[in-house]
Amino acid sequence: MEVDSPCLRTVVVDDEQLARDLLKTWVHRHPSLNLVQEFNTASDALKWLQDNPVDLLLLDIQMPGITGVELAEYIVKLPTPPYVIFCTAYQQHAIKAFELSAVDYLVKPIEKSRFIAAVDKAVHHARQQQVFELAQRLVSAARNPPENGDSSVTALPLDHGKAITVKRGDEIIQLHAEDIIWVEAASQYVYVHANQGRFMLSETLSSFSENLPDDGFIRVHRSALINTQSIRKVIQKPNKLYAVVLEGEHTIPLARSRKDLLPMLLGFAKQASHAPRA
Repeated sequence: MEVDSPCLRTVVVDDEQLARDLLKTWVHRHPSLNLVQEFNTASDALKWLQDNPVDLLLLDIQMPGITGVELAEYIVKLPTPPYVIFCTAYQQHAIKAFELSAVDYLVKPIEKSRFIAAVDKAVHHARQQQVFELAQRLVSAARNPPENGDSSVTALPLDHGKAITVKRGDEIIQLHAEDIIWVEAASQYVYVHANQGRFMLSETLSSFSENLPDDGFIRVHRSALINTQSIRKVIQKPNKLYAVVLEGEHTIPLARSRKDLLPMLLGFAKQASHAPRA
């Protein structure tokens, strides 16, 4: 079972500015990492992480206030703890770090090759987790076929042409492009979020998008394709990233690499604000 390479939401925590700057540079250059926040104290990171789940933490140990190890002891108790790579000048904490299931332990000065190797381990773990979760969903779907009216349903393969034929229980439904709010990638599957509900198709997002109008849908994230007519507003997150709010209050993050789409998205949001309400 093959899955796409994950893009890990990454946080850097280090009290030394030069160390943070170096790590941020390497994070920006790695194709599987997306820097979402940085902190110079573990206590500030702790407060933020309580409300903002991430995938990877690049964590120093000796910092003012609580240490990196103490922060790691807390986050391992979270429902979905991030992967942790310790980046420190001290070797004596290595055993404790691995007791906390750290992905790797990098000793400063950190060589770029060691950084890449450590990140590749985290990416591998994330990919394996994706495979496991996908297998669980497929087994669950096979054991619990959806009933009529269920919002999470399996669907028939994509038909080429003007409509998508989907199945909910015994009911056959024709979805047209204007019915679709957004499409979510899930490895070799997509979830189609439509006015009629949510449907799962055995398609990749790239192949599915080939059957949609080029001028009506925009890929705002590697895992999200949105209908421009469903855009209601654009919001800015505390981490200075943006998100698009769609019909039905679906909130989809705008990838940092797609920030050039912002003027266009704001234009569609403005049109929606002036459109007459039914």
